[in-house]
Amino acid sequence: MSILLQMTLVLLTALLIVPLVKLFKLPSVLGYVLTGIVLGPSVLSLFSDTTLYKAFVDVSMICILFWVGLQLRPARLSQIQTPIWIATCILVLGSSAVFTGLASL
Repeated sequence: MSILLQMTLVLLTALLIVPLVKLFKLPSVLGYVLTGIVLGPSVLSLFSDTTLYKAFVDVSMICILFWVGLQLRPARLSQIQTPIWIATCILVLGSSAVFTGLASL
């Protein structure tokens, strides 16, 4: 299957799934994530070329992180209470320690 056909299928599938997700009053980003899950190697195996699939995943993650950054307002950061900051720091440090330990094994 050609790259152009694969990209067209991804866009058409997103055009179908995202409005369905919006119909249930969920964020549209969830629709894009579901599109990736449906078209990924675990469900439909649309991508036979793993380098192309990795490129799609990389671009998708950059777009999702950009969208999250647009939603985050500095005024909301100042409203977050101290216990939540402490819990977040513990979660990040704990996860980092666990994954570093697993990677060293």
